[in-house]
Amino acid sequence: MFEPGDKVVHTRHGAGIVLETKTLVFDGEERIYFCVQMNDDRRTLMIPMENVDEDELRPAITDMSVIEDVLFNEPADLPDNHRTRQSDIRTKLKTRNPRKLAQALRDLIYLERTHRLTNTDAKLRDKVMQALTRELALRPSITVATARQNLQKLVDRAMHEHIDEEEEVTTS
Repeated sequence: MFEPGDKVVHTRHGAGIVLETKTLVFDGEERIYFCVQMNDDRRTLMIPMENVDEDELRPAITDMSVIEDVLFNEPADLPDNHRTRQSDIRTKLKTRNPRKLAQALRDLIYLERTHRLTNTDAKLRDKVMQALTRELALRPSITVATARQNLQKLVDRAMHEHIDEEEEVTTS
């Protein structure tokens, strides 16, 4: 399934690297665990191998192409009702799916640049950005700061394109 050195994302805990598998005895029963070093702090997550499925632990993305594709797609109109909008974003955030995170980021930033965000919307935008950044920082020779800068540049290019297109449509 996963080997030491594999870059993974846990749906609740975020991005990390598999350090090793360990066999431990618990209640007289031997269990094999994945030991995952989380990249957001110094903690190591131990996940029983039999509890792992693709919804809980998945391979990390290896490049930004998935994110880039989503960011350059047409932004979706977010609900006007802030509770519904924020619930939808939280649901995407919980999945840790890079495509859904990129959709949430694109749509929130588009809303921010064309209208405005509530304080909670801004916090959710930052959480989505952080989740994507930490996963991208798993790539070789990329720091979290560099991953964030690269993602921000990509977002800025995509938003510039979307806003220019919107201005062309309204002036035609």
